[in-house]
Amino acid sequence: MRNKLSDDEWRYLLQMTRRLCSCSTFESLSMMFLQQIQNLITYEKGVVFQAVRESGQVRAINPVTYRYDDQSMAIINDYLAGKLDCSDNIHWVQRLLMPTSSIYRHSDVVSESAWERSETYLRLWKPQNIYFGLTAALVYCDHSLAVMSIYRDKTSGDFSTRDLYIFELLLSTLESKCYEIEQHESDKGRKLAIERKSLQYHLTKRETEIVSLVSKAAGTEDICETLCIRPSTLSKHLSNIYHKTGARSRMELLGLFGELG
Repeated sequence: MRNKLSDDEWRYLLQMTRRLCSCSTFESLSMMFLQQIQNLITYEKGVVFQAVRESGQVRAINPVTYRYDDQSMAIINDYLAGKLDCSDNIHWVQRLLMPTSSIYRHSDVVSESAWERSETYLRLWKPQNIYFGLTAALVYCDHSLAVMSIYRDKTSGDFSTRDLYIFELLLSTLESKCYEIEQHESDKGRKLAIERKSLQYHLTKRETEIVSLVSKAAGTEDICETLCIRPSTLSKHLSNIYHKTGARSRMELLGLFGELG
């Protein structure tokens, strides 16, 4: 399969990987992928969903779409809102619950006759004039991240093994970048929550930094090294923090701020 890609295509893949690695948000990563992949794999429409796992269940949120008109967007929004009965559309859900990422063609997981009778095709795909799909379910360290799909109409034909191979070459970059972005966004939200709670106790900037590190279960050595302070200075700050918050130990402080992580 490697020999089926030209030198120019390999160079483009390398450039595309670099562009993907430069993205800093889920939206920019998704749009970069959808725009760039069309130069290697032809398709009519594409969509990327962010995945969230709650109580052992996975659902899709925050769609980023490419070449979607208003009608298609309305269908997608109805699907996400649970207004379309597509209970047989479970392949991406099952794969997001697996320990690693995977790629599949929809034609490989369901027969043509069963597909054309399915609720997913009749309610979700057919109204958008799409028939064939190529999907990647991104999972990193058992963490469900995203679903990336590109589609073709019936006249364009199914995706090839070459298309699968190209998608697979990008898989590790996509999953690791998605995970990096998600962790960064999570850290930002956690930091903001701790700052808000610190204001309630009238903590100083330095005290807030210490509380943030304590909430991560950092020890004295780690805190002092991170903030470039002496253990005696840390003890003074902790004494002030205990007085302001009413906590009597780091364990109680962890109880106050740790849940914000």
